[in-house]
Amino acid sequence: MSGILPKFVTPSDVRDLKNRVDPSVRALEATVATCARLDAPTRSAWTDFAKAWRSYVDEDDSWFHTAAQYDTGESYERTVADWQRIVSASCTLPGPRIEPPPSPSVVSSEAQGTIRTVAIAGVVIAAIFVVREAVR
Repeated sequence: MSGILPKFVTPSDVRDLKNRVDPSVRALEATVATCARLDAPTRSAWTDFAKAWRSYVDEDDSWFHTAAQYDTGESYERTVADWQRIVSASCTLPGPRIEPPPSPSVVSSEAQGTIRTVAIAGVVIAAIFVVREAVR
């Protein structure tokens, strides 16, 4: 999950994510199968990835681990975007392009500014208490 607050997702959110990414995976599958310019190791790596994706898609969307499933889906989404870049370097790639969500480790500059402001305010308040105690 990205961000400071926890993300609330439902099984239908997971299904929506799978349905959004799957057409891109299918387009990549078709391209990898027909593109003669891709080498054997790339094809093999794609096959492994596609099998893992299909297993994820076929998994039941469950309330018990919905957030983990959603996080996994976002990770797949980022990886599919990487595969699109790899395959499109050698072949024409039909189908929808993916704009992946930001990596969970990336904090927006707006959030960084907020965090910095809160930290500075905390330091100022702590300094006021220290000075106030020293004066007493």
